[in-house]
Order: sequence, then C-alpha cells, then structure tokens
Amino acid sequence: MAEDARSELRRRLGEQVADVLDLLSDAETVELLACYREAADTQRAAMVTAQERSLAMVPALLRPGVRKILGG
Repeated sequence: MAEDARSELRRRLGEQVADVLDLLSDAETVELLACYREAADTQRAAMVTAQERSLAMVPALLRPGVRKILGG
C-alpha cells in the first residue's frame, strides 16, 4: 500500500519530490496521499461551485453555450 501511495504521489507531485518522499515512513506516505486527495477533492468542488456561481451571472439564453465552452 505504501509503495502504491509513493508511486501515486510521485506521479501527481512530480519527480522533484522523490527524494523527500523516500524520507517519509509508510504511514506518513499514506497519510500524505490521503491529505492530497482530500485537498484535490475540495479544490474540485470549489471550482464547480465557482463555475456555477459565475454562470448565474450570464443571461439564461447564453448559459448552455457558455457552459459548453467552459467544458461543463
């Protein structure tokens, strides 16, 4: 499990942190990955909320087109 966590963190954070990850214990690595995932989920939810609030300011007839352009 810890090696999977290290691999995922290396992939997500980049190879420049590989040396630092090797200094962490298995438990610390798993905890760091859990924190990273939680932060990513929180950021994703915040972005969705911000996008929806922004779209509320666009006239209703234009929203579908704007939503499509924004990729939503």
